[in-house]
Amino acid sequence: MFTLALFLLAAKHFVADLYLQALYIKPSLKYVYFDHKSHWHYLHHAGLTAVIFLICVGWPWAVLCFVVDYVTHWHIDWAKTCTARTLGWTETKSRQGYWLLQTVDQILHFVVYFGMVLWVMHSQ
Repeated sequence: MFTLALFLLAAKHFVADLYLQALYIKPSLKYVYFDHKSHWHYLHHAGLTAVIFLICVGWPWAVLCFVVDYVTHWHIDWAKTCTARTLGWTETKSRQGYWLLQTVDQILHFVVYFGMVLWVMHSQ
């Protein structure tokens, strides 16, 4: 279950962070705490995470992981965007800083996925 769930979460992340975000969310104002477009993005992530956990382990875990993914994705993206704005780091203005933040953002998302899978595995 561990390997399959982690693989599916990684694939889900690419679909939601790249494809769905580009199609439906851009532009968004992730530095605005309650920006509606940003929250659609977090719902894409959380909903797909819930589907994966529903398939792998059932609905109680799907609901819990939906909440965890939604809240953590929101706050990781919000913190990244606020930091970039505060420091003036953009893709064109400060490429090194911008891509450093993007890298940290992606690592944090995968740490959350890894933690969710470990949590579920060790609770069963």
